[in-house]
Amino acid sequence: MAEPVRYEAILQLDTGTHQGQIIQLAATRDGRRLVSAGETTIRVWNAQTRALERLLLGQVAAATDDNAIDAIALRFAISPDSRWVAAIKPWGRRQLAQCAMAAHHGRHDDGLGGDDVGRVTELQLFDLATGNLQARLVHPGLLLDLDFSPDGRWLALAGNVREGRVRRASVALLALRDWLKAGVRGVPALAATLGVGRAQRCPLLPVGLRFVPATGRPRGAASLVLAIGEPAAQQGELAWLQAGGALRLTRIERTEVPIDPPTLSVSAGMAVVAAGPLGGRQRLGRLLWHAHDPVNADAACGSIITESPPAATAFSPSGARLLAGLSVDQS
Repeated sequence: MAEPVRYEAILQLDTGTHQGQIIQLAATRDGRRLVSAGETTIRVWNAQTRALERLLLGQVAAATDDNAIDAIALRFAISPDSRWVAAIKPWGRRQLAQCAMAAHHGRHDDGLGGDDVGRVTELQLFDLATGNLQARLVHPGLLLDLDFSPDGRWLALAGNVREGRVRRASVALLALRDWLKAGVRGVPALAATLGVGRAQRCPLLPVGLRFVPATGRPRGAASLVLAIGEPAAQQGELAWLQAGGALRLTRIERTEVPIDPPTLSVSAGMAVVAAGPLGGRQRLGRLLWHAHDPVNADAACGSIITESPPAATAFSPSGARLLAGLSVDQS
């Protein structure tokens, strides 16, 4: 078994005004702002004063009696130039929105499955400096994650696609220029879509998506990593794709343990994702890593033991350090 990792720092942050669970927390690349998502809103904070600058509310569907809409701010991505924030908000009745939230965190409730789960997802684009909604898109399906390409030209979307009675992970590419041109009323076309991994019979299929940081590749060429959970088999998959106006699967690796796809982080050299907790009285956690371009089998993958299960991970801009947020059992 691998030795427990030695931590360099532990950070605690109180964002104060969120009334529920904070789903995601990220800093802009220029370090000036901190962005948090929770409930139906996204909040922008001044990193120096720690004061709230604005709420990003966007445009949501009208709530009507039994079909009340809960457009939960499930996930967001910040563009490399720190100008844009793109967010995904699944629509649905309250229990369906909660089911999408559970899938995002690797929990599943078979009683909430069916054709209606995550049937519509709203994609919103905000100007970070002003908070103005610049573009929106209603996607006819379930989206669970998104990321900007290193050059900021593309937005990759990860979700589920139904194939009869099974689900498959899906990836789509949207050109930022086309989306901005369409604005809040137009319907931009997706540049490419691709189904990835094995088809599975489950209510929701958890996925996570990250672009690999640019390392001398020509403009327009990019690669990304997709993490796919396998709830029934208690395993997972990591897939590498080439993107740039089209999508092409280049490699896929199976994990022998369950993984938590939303915890996926990617550096120029490797992909890291949280695995299922280790057994025993002490509830230890694990991080799995896989090299993008392994030189040999021994250098292809490995694991790190953590003192409790990881809830989120993030690489430093240089990729030299990995920040892991750990969950704590309060019982």
